Amino acid sequence: MSEAVDLFWVRPNLHRAQHQLGPEEMASVKRVLGELVVRQACPDPITPRRHGPTEAGAVSLARVFFETQPLRAGNYVLVVEALDFPGLLLAVARALHRQDLDILGSDIRTEGTRVHDRFTVADALGEPLAPRRLATIRAAVVAALRAGLES
Repeated sequence: MSEAVDLFWVRPNLHRAQHQLGPEEMASVKRVLGELVVRQACPDPITPRRHGPTEAGAVSLARVFFETQPLRAGNYVLVVEALDFPGLLLAVARALHRQDLDILGSDIRTEGTRVHDRFTVADALGEPLAPRRLATIRAAVVAALRAGLES
């Protein structure tokens, strides 16, 4: 049996002036974390465990892109559609962190062996993301997916 430990912090959005996390927000975080821990400790016996693909070429089945509609408004929504594998979400989050991005929101969905994830991101310093930087971010996420499949 293997275990993983991850540390994270909850902080207000840097783009909202002097916003402090309120009791409702903290209760929501606590509830979600509790559900995740219980789900991990007591997996659904009906749902079979997913196993990642074994071929490195399977990354070609992944799509990573920024949604165009939010881009026009100066917002950055990264979409990741790929075959699921253990550690995929961690690999994407690390890749975004290494690109000095904050994840402002996410919509994480897994359907069978596929993930359909959306990440609303922003530069850690609040700077706009130029097209070249968007391409670099996309490439970093694709590389993270490829590395995850190969491990």
